[in-house]
This record gives sequence, structure tokens and C-alpha cells, in this order.
Amino acid sequence: MTSVSAAPTLDEVLRKLSHLIGDSRTPQQYLNAVGTLSSIELEVVITSTTKYHVAGDEKEKFRLGVAQSLSSSDGQAYLLKAANDAHDAAGEILFILCSSVICILFIDSGEHTHYMPQMKEIFKMYCAIILDSIPLARKIAQYGEDFDTKIVQFCADNKILPSERLIQIKEYISAAQGSKESADSIVNRFDGFVATFLDFSAKVRSRSARTKRKFPQPDISLKEFGSLSLAVTANLSESLRQFMTIAGLINLESQDAFNAALSIAASAVTNAKARIGFYSYRGFSYLVSTPSGREIDDDEVIKAADAFRKHFTVLKGYWESAMADAHEIQLWLEDGADDVKWPKYMKENLDHGAQIYVAMARYLTEYAKGVEDFHLEKVPED
Repeated sequence: MTSVSAAPTLDEVLRKLSHLIGDSRTPQQYLNAVGTLSSIELEVVITSTTKYHVAGDEKEKFRLGVAQSLSSSDGQAYLLKAANDAHDAAGEILFILCSSVICILFIDSGEHTHYMPQMKEIFKMYCAIILDSIPLARKIAQYGEDFDTKIVQFCADNKILPSERLIQIKEYISAAQGSKESADSIVNRFDGFVATFLDFSAKVRSRSARTKRKFPQPDISLKEFGSLSLAVTANLSESLRQFMTIAGLINLESQDAFNAALSIAASAVTNAKARIGFYSYRGFSYLVSTPSGREIDDDEVIKAADAFRKHFTVLKGYWESAMADAHEIQLWLEDGADDVKWPKYMKENLDHGAQIYVAMARYLTEYAKGVEDFHLEKVPED
């Protein structure tokens, strides 16, 4: 008769993890160490640790840890993965549109209807949005890099007259306002495209007016990450949010925060294992599951649109955040530019090497490269 070994205690698992992680602690080291645990050990960590509540005097330290993590090579890897997810979602919508064209060909041919002209207009509407998003993403990326690598340093340089620095930051804010308006416009255009496509789907089915569907509002609460730029970034993917949260907890340098970070890492690893082999290309499954090529699946359209809309949320939120940080610098300069009272983001950038906008610029550039490969400019007009 075999005996079942008892589950390890939390202390035993924590000692094992502490040994694996070592002294140089990074979010990825936590995730790698937790990834070596058995399912029983993972369960012990997840169920035996409590959620950590960041106290008021810890918030700045937490935020700094998160910001610094995005500039690390590991943070960049997560951002590049998020960029790949964004252009994959854009490609998925494109695939669904192509599948819908086939559906409409069947319907027009078999039922002597004339839906194809409107389907073509919807297709061209989407192509135009994607094509316009490419230069916008690159422009925003360049402004972001300039803010982190040039504007902040220039405005902090006490060898330059405050009046000259003030001119520089005002020019930056003015230019950024134009990009923000372009980002707002592209979000509205994308929402309009989705609404038009779903209305068209209802018309093809000859259904009554479709039920209005609101997009889930992105979680950009400032309570968790302390700034709009970090909150918008965390919204890109669950794995990126977990990575950032672990980074913030590590920077608090307390045992309770250490345990909470391990619990989040354990949940991330458990979820990742559950997802292996689960995902399929929804565009493909959409096509093969459409009966006789005669039906447009609203749910698949909405899922793909929700996934891709996160990217446009970044285009919009990126500038709201950059302009807020720039306005803080402007107010500081107008108030006398006291070197002892640097604005929050300036201090994080210059004293601690946090460059959130440079990090996000790489995400935007990678997205632009990915969707550019669709070559939508070659789509025929007719």
C-alpha cells in the first residue's frame, strides 16, 4: 500500500523559491522560479498568501518599481509580445472581413441580392483605419522618445534660462495636442467601423435592429499603478499587468510584498499552463464554422474588435499621460524651476532611469511594423 505524501508547507515552498531567486530579484526571476514548482506547490503558494495592500507611503516606491521594469529587457519582451498580439488581432479582423466577403458572394449569387457594394465599403473603411494608424503610431512613438530623452533633460538643465525651457515645453505640449486629437479620431473611427459592420450583419440576416453592444471599458484606474501611462500600459495584456505588479511589489522590499509577488507569479504560471494548446486562430475557426459560408458571426467580430481596440486605447491614453507629465513640468518652470522640487516624472526619469515613453515607443513601432506587412495599400479600390 502506497502512502500519499503530505503537501509541503508554505514556508518550505518559500524557502525553495528564495533560494532559486537569489539576491538579484526581478519579475522574470520570480516567474522563472515559480515555473519550476509542481502543481501542488503552486496551489500552496496561491491559497496560502494574502493580497498585499500598498500603503500610502509605499505608493511612490511601488510606482517606481513598475516604471523601471518597463525599461528592462524583460519588460521590453512583454511589450513586444503585446505589440505582436495587437497586429495579430488586426490581422484576425482582416481575415474575418475576407471571410465575410466570401459569405456575401454566396448570398448575392444565390438570392440575387446586392450586398457586395456595402461590404466593399466596410472593407475599405477598415483598411483606411489601419493604414492611418501606422504613421500615427510612429509619430507618437517619436514624440514619446523625444520626451524621455530630450525634453525632460532640457527642462531640468539649470544652465538654461527657465524662460527658454518654458518655450520648449509649451511647444511640445502644443505638438502633442495635435497627436492626441488624431488618436481620439482613430478610436472613434474604429468604433464606427465595428458598429457599421454589425449593423450590416443584421441587415443581411434581415433581423430586427441589433442589440447595442458597448465595449468593455479599459481598466485604467490610477489606484493600482499611480499614473495613467502605467495603467494604460498594464491594460494591454494580463501577463504584462502581472509582470508590472510583481515589479512594484519587489521594490517594496518587505517579506509580505515578497510573498504577494510570488502568489501573483504562481497564478500567472498556472494560467499560462492552462492556456497551452487552448488558443486557435479565431479567424480560421470562424471561417470553417460558418454554415455554407452564409452567416457572419457577430460574436467573433466583437471578440476580435475588443482585442484590437486595446491598441487604440494606448494611442489615446499615451498622450493624455504625456501631456499631464508635460503640464507638471510647465507648472514647475512657471513656479521658478526649483531644483529641489522636480516634478514626479522628471525625478523618476533623471534619478532612477525610468523611461516609460521610450518603452512604449518600442511597442508602437513594433505594432506599426507588423501591420505594415499586411500591405493594405495594395488592396484594389473596386
